[in-house]
Amino acid sequence: MKIAVSNSALMNVEESFLQNAKYFLEKLQEQYPYGSKVDEVDDSYSTEVIYIFFYNHASSFMSDDIIVVTNYRIFSVAKVADFTANNFNVNLHTFMDSIKNVAYKKASIEIQADNGWYIFKSSDEADQKFVTAGKHVNDQILDINRKLVSTRKVATPIPAPVENTTNDESNYDTDSGGFIFVGPKTDDYEYEDMVYVQAQNINWIANAGNFVRAMDKIMSNFSEFVGPDECIFNMRYTTQSMGDTYAVNAVGDLCKKKKQEEKPKE
Repeated sequence: MKIAVSNSALMNVEESFLQNAKYFLEKLQEQYPYGSKVDEVDDSYSTEVIYIFFYNHASSFMSDDIIVVTNYRIFSVAKVADFTANNFNVNLHTFMDSIKNVAYKKASIEIQADNGWYIFKSSDEADQKFVTAGKHVNDQILDINRKLVSTRKVATPIPAPVENTTNDESNYDTDSGGFIFVGPKTDDYEYEDMVYVQAQNINWIANAGNFVRAMDKIMSNFSEFVGPDECIFNMRYTTQSMGDTYAVNAVGDLCKKKKQEEKPKE
């Protein structure tokens, strides 16, 4: 999707920052695709447009250095150094129709989302004036939220990709001939080592990634550890919450088949 800057965008940054914003948005579009075909209802959504760009020159531990708002999303970056170096390190990301509350205060604007808070507040006088003078930033945020909410209601949802798997529920056959089991080690195997792997992240809100794909990735990564006469037992997985994204990790016991004792000749 193309990225543009509104002619009436509210910004307190230099022109060079916009190139960094476009880089971040391209990454976010790939990682968090929007879940409805809103562009079929309103063609203004055929382009992602930057409407607000706030650089907090005197941020505190409660606020991030960079906050960007588009017609689709709001995101923040904790440190400006990461942003200007195109170090893709987003602290928070939320679609604009998912924000829960916008609180306009005397010296700040606070946006509540499921995964945290976006704090427009600075001890820098110019930044503070940009945020609260005339309620322009507050009103723009509310307008973007209302429009996306109403458009999504009549838009066609984009179905999450469905992937079939032929893996058995209890084991997975590797290229080496070994298996990966969720059950305990059998008597004909002996423990060798603990192995652990990581799969792709899953974003529940944007339907980016899915559990089947994550498990297939885990099985593929485990297969690299399994040699001839080896299997992985006690395979278990965990999910680690990272805001609206979950990392899927797994661990298992690598075991080798016991050598059979030769029977004495009679």
